[in-house]
Amino acid sequence: MSPIDLCEAGALQPFVRCMQRRGIDVDRYLEQQWIPPAQVDAGEGKIIKRQAWRMFLKTSKSPS
Repeated sequence: MSPIDLCEAGALQPFVRCMQRRGIDVDRYLEQQWIPPAQVDAGEGKIIKRQAWRMFLKTSKSPS
């Protein structure tokens, strides 16, 4: 079995704050990828890196 690639949840904070300043409902995108918004806000814990990349891809294609 291959290991799961993880990253710090806090690594998303700059991206999340930028989206919030632009008026984008970032919690919706986090929850769609099963990333707890509270965990990102606190900057604690680890998330699966693939989930973060999927969120980036989803937000880059979103019209809002």
